[in-house]
Amino acid sequence: MLRERHRDRPLLCLPTGSGKTSVAAEIIRSAVAKGHRCIFLVHRAELVDQAVDRLAEFGVPAGRIHAGHPEDRALPVQVACIPTLVRRKHWPAQLVIVDECSHAVSESWSKCLARYDGVPWRGAAQVDGAFVIGLTATPIRLDGKGLGDIFGAIVEPVSTRALIAAGYLVEPRVFAPPVDLSKLPVRGGDYAIPELAARMQKLTGSITKTWLERAAGMKTVAFAVNIEHSQAIVEAFVALGVRAAHIDGGTAHGQRADTLADLRAGRLDMVSNCMVLSEGWDLPSLQCAILARPTKSLALFRQMVGRVMRPPGPVLVLDHAGCHHEHGVVTEPYEWSLEDKPKRKAEDVAESVRTCPKCYAVLPPAVRVCPECGDEMTREEAEPPGVDNPGVLVEFEPPKRGTREEERAWYTSVVNEASVTRRSLGWARYRFKDRFGVWPKLKQVEIDEYECPSCVWERKQLGPREVMRCKNCYDVRAPGSVTMPMIEGRGTLEKW
Repeated sequence: MLRERHRDRPLLCLPTGSGKTSVAAEIIRSAVAKGHRCIFLVHRAELVDQAVDRLAEFGVPAGRIHAGHPEDRALPVQVACIPTLVRRKHWPAQLVIVDECSHAVSESWSKCLARYDGVPWRGAAQVDGAFVIGLTATPIRLDGKGLGDIFGAIVEPVSTRALIAAGYLVEPRVFAPPVDLSKLPVRGGDYAIPELAARMQKLTGSITKTWLERAAGMKTVAFAVNIEHSQAIVEAFVALGVRAAHIDGGTAHGQRADTLADLRAGRLDMVSNCMVLSEGWDLPSLQCAILARPTKSLALFRQMVGRVMRPPGPVLVLDHAGCHHEHGVVTEPYEWSLEDKPKRKAEDVAESVRTCPKCYAVLPPAVRVCPECGDEMTREEAEPPGVDNPGVLVEFEPPKRGTREEERAWYTSVVNEASVTRRSLGWARYRFKDRFGVWPKLKQVEIDEYECPSCVWERKQLGPREVMRCKNCYDVRAPGSVTMPMIEGRGTLEKW
């Protein structure tokens, strides 16, 4: 199917855990056998080693374009980390594989891809005309918009349900204790992080209690709202004698790798993370996922649950975030689209799921007797969920400051993430304040590391001066110098 659409810049959509990297490795092996050069693009450091190892299994040695690794440009295959590649000399190739391609809308990704498709990027002359293939399980951006401005066709050869029936994936058992998300503010299409973290911290006791009842001894990953929330979850598990550890985007690469290796080897029972393991990470022996991070993003929800659907199973999802009530079950078919919003097929639209009021098992709406606990359910709707919080809560300490070097290194990684994922600098600054308790005073880091996705100007009053300021990068210009689109900070809108 990819060969039929190869000139349309196709996007290969396969469910999480179904082997996208293996498919890509076979495509690359075949291309190398014909004398072509190939590059495999990833967005995070740990995915570089994972892709190199998978290619080696297919007999394809690959070089690394990644900070801290010497380049071997003589090899016909390279695995490149985008934040590094965008700052390095161009590496020509005839085939480009874009892993987790929903990130390809960021400016750094666009800049790299433009080197291969012959389209100039800000006047840079390019000569390559490579074939480009995207890989993802969820062909939408985190804000729900489509990818039609990057890719020309979706190739979806198999469904989640078909892979489960064939034994390539395992259908998880899902338990969803009630959680109250009412009156939470929404910003940028998802729940506001500070308010969400404060609400979810009340459920720490419920999370540990449910895990001990349902999943004790299972190899587990937890998805938390922010760093402090993830650390609090780990502290609660450790206090109960569970071998647990935390990682986040600011954790040193070597430490992150060691922590995940300990989980893989069974030296840890669970790892809690904040926006690190939701995409691309593979651990077939994983048995349980704790969803402690509510989200309105269908893509993020499916990526989190997909981490535990690999054989041999059995696998369990403890949804403390209300995600299944928000999005349904991951086995529901979707008609993915390159347009802004994916649509369910009309004949496949499923009713909302129901939750057993006794054991909280998530079940199809037609089920009247719970297969987990035997409880016979009535047709009446359940009571509106409230905050379920049994167990002993832990006391949270205020954020601790790091050294100047630690804070600079951590903020550099967060600003890089903001740049790659097309977030504003404000998002990075709030993350710094959440972690260290103060606002960052690291202007040079922002200047060196941040690439504005597109300046959107608003009129602001700075003391006696009226200026134009970008909403994303906070660049300040004189009012008469701005010719790009702008929005008004206050008052009525004016014609540009």
